[in-house]
Amino acid sequence: MIVIGGGLGGLSTGCYAQMNGYRTQVFEMHELPGGCCTAWDKGDFTFDWCVSWLLGSGPGDEMHQIWLELGALQGKQMRNFDVFNVVRAPDGRAVYFYSDPDRLEAHLLGLSPADAKPIKEFCAGLRKFKACMAAYPFLKPAGLMGRLERWRMLAGFVPYFNVIRKSITTLMTDYAARFSDPLLRDAFNHILYEYHPAFPVLPFYFQLASHANGTAGVPEGGSLGLARSVEERYRRLGGEITYNAKVEEVLVEDDRAVGVRLSDGREFRADIVVSACDGRTTMLELLKGRYLNKTYERLYTRTIDEPGMLYPGYVSVFLGLDRPFPQGEPCTT
Repeated sequence: MIVIGGGLGGLSTGCYAQMNGYRTQVFEMHELPGGCCTAWDKGDFTFDWCVSWLLGSGPGDEMHQIWLELGALQGKQMRNFDVFNVVRAPDGRAVYFYSDPDRLEAHLLGLSPADAKPIKEFCAGLRKFKACMAAYPFLKPAGLMGRLERWRMLAGFVPYFNVIRKSITTLMTDYAARFSDPLLRDAFNHILYEYHPAFPVLPFYFQLASHANGTAGVPEGGSLGLARSVEERYRRLGGEITYNAKVEEVLVEDDRAVGVRLSDGREFRADIVVSACDGRTTMLELLKGRYLNKTYERLYTRTIDEPGMLYPGYVSVFLGLDRPFPQGEPCTT
């Protein structure tokens, strides 16, 4: 099996393939593993802008088992935070978004007793979502489940159906508008740091609930350390990885992938080829657009250029300051 891409997806594919008796080789165009899960050093400074938190870092959901099987967590300390984010207003007032629903509710009621109804409703939903996280099936996708398994999975979500439905269909901008206190109206829109006008309430619940359950910590060693751990696990399983090897084309014979051609002209054959890179690169570049159906053709050639389809870019600034810093909140907006 050939795996295109040595990011976490490619390395994980290689690990599980090796565990199941396949002989694999990963081709990665960079000189480091991890893809977007990476960091780099310059002098005494480390620049790491990937893992803000790692879902499944602690026991309590199936994702944790996956990370253990991939060797990502063993020997690492996890740092968990009581406060997910602090949103500060220009007048100095601040909202502390505690991940614990009880502590969050008490804090918000202290700031604005007049907003008791939307505060209690939000925190009640967060409590439900906190319990719901354990029911989420990470180990087996629904498409591979039998009918009985699928019914059992759906039955596990019955107690949480209402909170999931409401959180999917309600935009956070609309929910935040229910607060009479302008501080809370603004703060709730910035729980996830940036302002996300198109986000429903669900991702806000998801992140807070994961932190409340202790399953969204920051791993020791950061992003590159995480990638290195999975790479080490892959190598111990007998997998091979080749760096500085950019795949230029997937070789196809009789509508079947049979290998890859690298940018330097070398060709490698395999019984199975897995593309662990983005869909657009896979379909339009590696396969030369030969296997696009109408849906994906529209997605990659027209929909992608429509307003709001692309996630806005970031400009990240790292400051190296030669001065002491007092103990303070790790995340402030």
